[in-house]
Amino acid sequence: MTDQDRPDDITPQGGPHATTVYSVRDMASAERLMNRLIMPHRIFFAGAPGDVDLDLRHFAFRGVNVMDVHFGADIDIDPGSMDDRYTVEIARHGSLGMIAGKDMVSSDIGSGIVISPEVPIRIRKRNGCASIAVFLERPRVEKYLVNYLGAALREPIRFAPFIDARRAPGRSWKSVVDMIITEWTSGASLFANGPAQTELENLLIGTLIQAQHNNYSDRLTPPATGPLPYYVKRVEEYIAAHADEAIVLDDLVRVSGVSGATLSSAFRRHRRMTPMAFVREVRLTRCRAALQAGTPDETQVTDIALKWGFTHLGRFSQYYFARFGELPSDTLRFRH
Repeated sequence: MTDQDRPDDITPQGGPHATTVYSVRDMASAERLMNRLIMPHRIFFAGAPGDVDLDLRHFAFRGVNVMDVHFGADIDIDPGSMDDRYTVEIARHGSLGMIAGKDMVSSDIGSGIVISPEVPIRIRKRNGCASIAVFLERPRVEKYLVNYLGAALREPIRFAPFIDARRAPGRSWKSVVDMIITEWTSGASLFANGPAQTELENLLIGTLIQAQHNNYSDRLTPPATGPLPYYVKRVEEYIAAHADEAIVLDDLVRVSGVSGATLSSAFRRHRRMTPMAFVREVRLTRCRAALQAGTPDETQVTDIALKWGFTHLGRFSQYYFARFGELPSDTLRFRH
């Protein structure tokens, strides 16, 4: 390591927590630093080659990495796809942008980008961009959401790529980041033990999942309070009694006595799903009960799936795994 990129470990007074400070000027040193701290990156000059003038502060705890990053030069960063982590970066100065697939996101001071795994990206930093970047390990984010939903994820979490931290709800997440940075750099006792670090990590992940729109946002809204409408009760009773029969939405609308729009709205408000999704949930639960009661020698997954209205066996397995976190055959095999 050269004099230009030698780290200077600083331990804040009052605590053992090190914020590592780096200052590098040349492109090769900047790439080596980013590769070592996060993952392989390629950095390119957006204009004429020169010095990158990278100043960076970094600390980490649990599955969280936090960086205060400043590039003096206009640069592009190509990390490919960051498959093992989620990244949120908020601009403090200059401009910050990202090309993700066919989409382009541009942000200025107080707003930023959100990078989800499995999406090829290219990051653009201009006008002396300074930013706060937070990296969250993917398994920990997914585990948090699984625990919150009480079910396996049907697909990876994908966040909207633009975040506005100047107004709610993005501002709420940024306030958590600011608090963590303040506590860490002051050596505060919140980081003195493992359980406290775990709670802070969960606070950071949970606030992001709630504040930033994602493909699970519709399942995060709490069910409506108050009495269940009579027509929803009537439809649920009908579904319970006829789950092994062919059911279409028109049947449920007829039973409810209200319009399809009213029925669907009430189900979304009180059950967080559509009426036909509720039919599927009931049928999946019946399938699981049958598999748990059956024996591997005498019970066929196909027969149970067909009995409860699942004619596409591949899709049935996908629904079942998303709901219960295991395949139907595993339920049958490992309950005996």
